[in-house]
Amino acid sequence: MATIADRLVGGTLSVVGALVLCTLLCSLAGCSSEPITITVPESGPIRPSGYFRAGATRVDITPQLGLPPFGFSLAAKHDQFRGVRTRLWARVIVIEDTNGERLAMIGLDLGCASSLLHWSVAKKVAESTGLGVDRILMAATHTHSGPSGYCSAAIYNRFGSPSLWTSFDPALTAKLTKLIADGIEEAVRSLAKAKCRAGQREILNLTYNRSSAAYEANPGVSNDQEPLVDRTMTMVRIDRADDQGTIAAWIVFAGHPAIVGTGNDLWHGDVFGIASLLLEQEFSKGSDPPPVFALANGTEGDVSFLPKDRERGQEDGQDHEVALRRGGELALEAKALFEDLGRGRGGSIELAHAYKEIALRGANAGQGKRLCANAQFGMAVGAGAEDGRSCLHPCLVREGQRRLFPLGCQAEKSPFLWPLQGIFPKQDWPSIAPLQVFRLGDVYFLATPFEATTMSGQQIRRAFAKTIGCDPEKNVVLISLANDYHGYCTTQQEYAKQHYEGASTLYGPHVADFLEKEFSALAASFSPGPPTVDVSTTRTFFPGRPRPITRDPSGVCVGRYGRRVIPGNTTITFEWIDTHPENIDIRSGPLVTVQQQGTNGAWDSLKVGGIVEDDLGLRMEIRLVDRQALGCRWQVVWWYPQLDDTNARYRFQIAPRDGRDAISSCSFVIPTTAAAVQVTP
Repeated sequence: MATIADRLVGGTLSVVGALVLCTLLCSLAGCSSEPITITVPESGPIRPSGYFRAGATRVDITPQLGLPPFGFSLAAKHDQFRGVRTRLWARVIVIEDTNGERLAMIGLDLGCASSLLHWSVAKKVAESTGLGVDRILMAATHTHSGPSGYCSAAIYNRFGSPSLWTSFDPALTAKLTKLIADGIEEAVRSLAKAKCRAGQREILNLTYNRSSAAYEANPGVSNDQEPLVDRTMTMVRIDRADDQGTIAAWIVFAGHPAIVGTGNDLWHGDVFGIASLLLEQEFSKGSDPPPVFALANGTEGDVSFLPKDRERGQEDGQDHEVALRRGGELALEAKALFEDLGRGRGGSIELAHAYKEIALRGANAGQGKRLCANAQFGMAVGAGAEDGRSCLHPCLVREGQRRLFPLGCQAEKSPFLWPLQGIFPKQDWPSIAPLQVFRLGDVYFLATPFEATTMSGQQIRRAFAKTIGCDPEKNVVLISLANDYHGYCTTQQEYAKQHYEGASTLYGPHVADFLEKEFSALAASFSPGPPTVDVSTTRTFFPGRPRPITRDPSGVCVGRYGRRVIPGNTTITFEWIDTHPENIDIRSGPLVTVQQQGTNGAWDSLKVGGIVEDDLGLRMEIRLVDRQALGCRWQVVWWYPQLDDTNARYRFQIAPRDGRDAISSCSFVIPTTAAAVQVTP
């Protein structure tokens, strides 16, 4: 389906045309942000239990169909997502030390975190759990196949997706808030005596530096050397104190999960979502409740999972099969580290945290440097990164397009579509940065809302470690895309090159210097006395005008027609007529399950390797195909595995939904010759 931008302008000029038209329409219509004020009680106090405890859960946050995606902006080819390839999850881990210090760490299968979401969740749980804004870390995996419209800054709600009319979505934000808050409260209720152990593992041949020219501008870097990326995986493994199972694992690794590319129109967790799900499937066997494996992103600003030879698959090569391979490789490395940590004894650890929210406009970056007073995109934003060029590259814009001589605060940056950027009011841009430090034993996790490049992350970690007096490689871990989204963070040398990362660094060349200074100040606060917690109880957000919520009246009747099973060489497809997607709560459990008929004629869920074959896993795709007079035409595609019983009969079962009965497909047999799938009415 063509985007609105394509229909308006078409071809190479589609992105520019859409941006110009949207900007003009917004300025004429008065698209200024409407304020939302949130008040959150302060954290704690929490009565000490005298034990180290932990609890965890995962919550399905897959949105309804028909919403626009976030990540590829106007370059995405679909302005509405019409199905689900993998569910999106919020993975919640709550830990509490013997002194009553309690922290929540949340891995989100979303494109970015959001301060609006962060504060809204804290407001709901602060009184019941003692967890305020400062004690909750929300880290996005940065999948580019999640929803848009929940950001705290209007500029990202407006241009995070290809839809011309995209803006703030209060319904989605409220739903995400409730689901994540419920997950935190469930994790707190499940707190149990626990033990903990942290460790690291170097992972080779999985990621590479996608912005080598900018990287090589850093001092001390040789052009003859392979560009550096942070290949260290850090894991905190949390087990029950009685050795009766694993509670959770918190994992940080750097990589840009944009393998599922611009042609996709299905919700998808990409590499990190796949890796988490594979780990949970592997270690859930015989475990009740099953363990939670939450992945957060590290210094991934210039790090890609795509191989240098640009491995190609469907359309532009960035598809599910490649993501599945990379996710599987990441899961295998995490499994090895997890098992290594299991060989140690583990024990209780001491927790501490620091938190500060800082205004960015004109902020002091140290040594006479300052951030710019106004945020700005550079020209290379329109070109796209090296592993995913836009249609504007290289004819209209290219990486490295910059001023020959530095000018003003933004220095080498040549603004993209200036002066149109200046039409948007300052309040539409992200301007208050939440900076957070969680100490788990002797490991410090630094959470920032920026996408830090490899070298800028190294600069920040080393300065923090120097202040603390610890090893920057073993004891300091930087988490990008945490608690909000503020674009990129590069070194001053990388910024001067004005590649995609530097052009996406909003507040000028000294963002890394600013973060170095502020995180060093937080480090100093850890000793002596309690660390810094500097946050007000009230904050006002400007996410943009609410998106109008319209309900399509077509397809609200369910017909019992149009059911058919379509065999393929590696897949079985089932199509049926059903209700409008707004009437189906995709999060209530599996919508589609494969059933197997037993020798007594009864049907039961098919299990492969102890895992039920349904759409909660990795072998199914659900899609809304179109709307017909009798209702909406739905489709499920099942990539079936090798099955032991080649004579058994199978069928699809559509779960009851919206007060309607379950639907069953015709039965079918999958013999050893896949192309000879036999269907029985």
